[in-house]
Amino acid sequence: MSETLESPKPKAETHKTMGGKVNIYRRENSDNWQCSTFLNGRNWRVSTHEDSLGRAKDFAEDWYLALRGKAHAGLLEKKYPTARQEIQGSRCEIPRRGSYPHAGPARPDLAKSA
Repeated sequence: MSETLESPKPKAETHKTMGGKVNIYRRENSDNWQCSTFLNGRNWRVSTHEDSLGRAKDFAEDWYLALRGKAHAGLLEKKYPTARQEIQGSRCEIPRRGSYPHAGPARPDLAKSA
């Protein structure tokens, strides 16, 4: 009877940087670090795609500073989009003829003569 030894699952690890404003964490059974923060009324998170904690911290700090810059410039949404907004945003809009800046009028015979 052979007995298989399974290695114990690595536990999730958590660290903080930027004065506690950015969380850096690794989920169970994952090699890559992720980072998260709370900004502009919502949580933001992203994978660092790094397996080194030092490189993950560098990435997280750069990401947080870029996110804060976007927030100060007014480029971040404050709330999550609703399901309806997500559906409307993903629709393929087909422009009408004449709606392109380079296109001619929809009906040349009705165009105003200059």
